[in-house]
Parts: sequence; C-alpha cells; structure tokens
Amino acid sequence: MTAVAACWVPCIGYAQTSAAADPAAPGQGVRVFSISPSASLRETWTNNYRLTPEAQSDLVSEASLGFRAVANGRRLRGALDYSATAQGYARHSEDNDVQHTLYGNGTAELLQDRVFLDARASVAQQQVSAFGTTSTDNALANRNRTEVRTLSLSPYLRGPLGSSAQYELRFNRDTTSNSSFGVGNFTNSGWQLQMQGGESRRTSTWSLTANSQKVDYDEGSTSQTELLRGTLSLPLTSSITATAIAGAERNDLRSSEMETSSLSGAELAWVPSERTSLTARVEKRYFGTSHAVNFSFRTARTVWTFTDSTDASTSSSRSGSGQGTVYDLLYTQFASQFPSPADRDAAVRSFLALYGINPNSVAIPGFLTASPTLQRARALSLALMGVRTTVIFQASQSSTQQLRRATDTGDDLAGNGTVRQRGFTTSVSHRLTPSTSANSSLSWQRTEGDDDRRSSLRSGSVGLSTQLGPRTQAQLSARYTRSNGSFSPYTERAVVATLGYQF
Repeated sequence: MTAVAACWVPCIGYAQTSAAADPAAPGQGVRVFSISPSASLRETWTNNYRLTPEAQSDLVSEASLGFRAVANGRRLRGALDYSATAQGYARHSEDNDVQHTLYGNGTAELLQDRVFLDARASVAQQQVSAFGTTSTDNALANRNRTEVRTLSLSPYLRGPLGSSAQYELRFNRDTTSNSSFGVGNFTNSGWQLQMQGGESRRTSTWSLTANSQKVDYDEGSTSQTELLRGTLSLPLTSSITATAIAGAERNDLRSSEMETSSLSGAELAWVPSERTSLTARVEKRYFGTSHAVNFSFRTARTVWTFTDSTDASTSSSRSGSGQGTVYDLLYTQFASQFPSPADRDAAVRSFLALYGINPNSVAIPGFLTASPTLQRARALSLALMGVRTTVIFQASQSSTQQLRRATDTGDDLAGNGTVRQRGFTTSVSHRLTPSTSANSSLSWQRTEGDDDRRSSLRSGSVGLSTQLGPRTQAQLSARYTRSNGSFSPYTERAVVATLGYQF
C-alpha cells in the first residue's frame, strides 16, 4: 500500500483541481478523486471448517473494513481497493486470523508528457499446491492456502523520435512473496526500450523492442533473459492488418548456460468494429512454437471471449493464464454504455452486487511455482444479460511444465512434473423485484499430474441478495462442496449470511 500510495500522493492535490483548471481534463464532469469506505459482517456455519475427511462444525464470524479510492485526474488515474477481515471461530479460537485483500493500479504523470510512473499491487489468498485441499471460501481454515503479495513499480520516459515516431524507455521491478512458504517468492527487475512509428490502419507501422530481465527465485535459480524484436504491420483492408515479426533472444531458462536463438513469426488482426476483434499470432521461439489467439464479440446484451495460447512465463503465481474474472467479462460488455473507465467500474460493481455475483470468480485455481514455466492455456467466457436474468459461463484448461527440465524446486512441477487443469463455473441470477435477486452457481475443477496425482472439486450454491437501502445490502446463501483426490478428500455444507454497508 505504501508503494502504491507513493505513486498517488504527489498528485492528489493536483488531481482535485485539474478538471477545473483545464476544460480538456479527463476528469471533467465527474469527481476527480473519491474515496468510499465500506464495512460488512458475515456469518458462516459450516459442518467442516478445516476441510478434512473427519468433519468438524463451527460458526465463523467475519468483520471487514475497507475502502475504495478512485482517481480520474489529468496527472493521476487509477483505483485502489483494500479491506481487512478479522475472522473468529466460535469453537476453535486457535484458528482466528486477519486476512488482507488489496487490488490497486495507477499511473502518475510526474513530468508533463515525458515522465510517468505505473504502480500495481495486490494482496490475495492463493492456493499453494494444485493437488492440495481446494476450497471456494476463504473463511475456512485451509492449510493449502497462503496470502500472496505482489508489487510492481515501473517508471518510464516517453517522447517523440523525429517527426513520425516515438520512443518509450521503461524500468521495472516486480516482487511476489507469500506469508507461509518460500516457494513462489521471486523478484523480477529489468528495462525495456521501445520505438515505433507510422499511422495505424492507414499506412504501414513498425516497432522495435529491446529488453533485459533478471528473475531471482527464493527457492530456485536466477534466470536472465534478453530479447530484441522488430515488427512491420501492413493494412490489407480497412479492418485487416498483417504483421511480420523477427528478432533474436538470449537466456538461460532451459539450461545453466546462456543460449542465443532467433525468433520469427506473423500476426493477423481482424477488427471490423469496436464490438468485434480477432487476433492470431504465431512465433518460432527458443522453446518451440508459441501462439496466441484472442477473440472478443459483444452485443447489447451478450459478450463472448475466447483465448488460446502457448508461451513461457517467469511468474511464480499461476492463476490460470488466459482466463479472466467475471468482473473482467462484464467490464468489456459495459464498454459502449459507459465509455468512462470510472463510470464503467461503478456500474459493473453495482450490477454484480445487485445480482449477488462473485466478481473474482474463475474456472480453475492457481498454484505456486518456483521456476520458469511453459504453459498451454485455453479459456472461454460468455455472459447473457436479459431484462431480469443473467447467465455467466466460464471454462478453462491448461497444461504447465518446467522450462528447465528435472529441476528440484520443491513445487508441483519439480522433477519433470506436469500439471494439467480444467474446469468450468456457471452462475444464473434472476431479479425477483427491483431490489431482490435469486442466484445459483455450479463449478467443477479437475487437476491431474504425474505419478497418479489428481484432485477434483464440485461445488454448488443457491442464494438471495437484496438491497435493504441505498447503501445497505444483505445476502443469504447455502452451498455444498465435495472434493476428491490423492490428498485429504472432504465434503462440506455451509450456510452464509452477509450484511454490507457502503459509507
């Protein structure tokens, strides 16, 4: 929070007055800076609070305090969500805990039109092992869960390069750590220089990118990557653009020695309207062939997205690459109704709260890794929004393995391990009255690995969500969860009541 605030504080005073001083300021007509505190109480009765084969019941009480800050000024734009949740177990006080949740991102203009700072931070609960105990509720005492903290700071310099090109020089430092295990902790630092020119969709465009990155894993080795990539794009029609890709790269991701290889590829983009886009890219890389397909289509009441990719990653926290959350899906769908990012964010959050939909829902869980990986991932998402009924469906599958084979890193991928995950989640919400909605959800996940390692999870819930007042909301739900696998199978039933207030 301190690091993200460092990006915000120098500009808050300016942001509060920038709209009045400049008629063209992005924040004109809306609050340039706002902060909204919130509080909630949650009671969960569960017959298996530790998610073990021998079930033990308990009543879990949670009290949360948080705030949401939004900046929409000329010099500062971004959002920061934070909450602290105190958990108390009626019969097992030794498991009492405090959980922190934070999602923040912002961009500050430090020197007009020249120097900028991007900052991102998050604190969230993350599954440690893909084959360990999986749960759908952070209120339960799951030993296979830890708090993962990420922070990214990236100052950059941007400006013109001659009369028809521009440059951007960027430095970055990313850190990820968790509160319980060394596995998954890493630091990534480096720089990138990008130059580009031309006018998109009318004439040819070009870009040249050079970067160098160093990744240091606490429970693994240090990796170094260097890359030089050039692109040349030609518009074939008003909606189709073809791009040629060429370059070279040097790294030690597959061996202890630095290896140099060339890269080449092509990309085709089809964007017939602001509602439809399709891009397909393929490249020959040091690890083989990488590809990425991205499709998005939306109408007034539907949105469809599909991704399919194969690529290398140095990230230590696997969160189902390629899949977005329910919030991401609806944020895309609301684009035409709310062009302003701040207004769109508020509309999406209000919609999700009214229908009792979890904004962070994903199809497959993540797990921690301690080395560079190669991942194949596919994800399909769709939302159908009727006058009173909303249906959301997400499906994903992925296969993850180490780039440097037979490395003993202590994670699920150690010793040539491969983790294969697939799953889906669907929710149906129906508005009974202008202020009350009924909702139901169903999810299924399956994880498989080497040496007959496997786990699966099935969960279903039904509930009611109602707006008690302009700032007060209540929810009541019941769920059933069943987990099978190589480690600690369990069944769990729970009833959850939540009361929230927005100041």
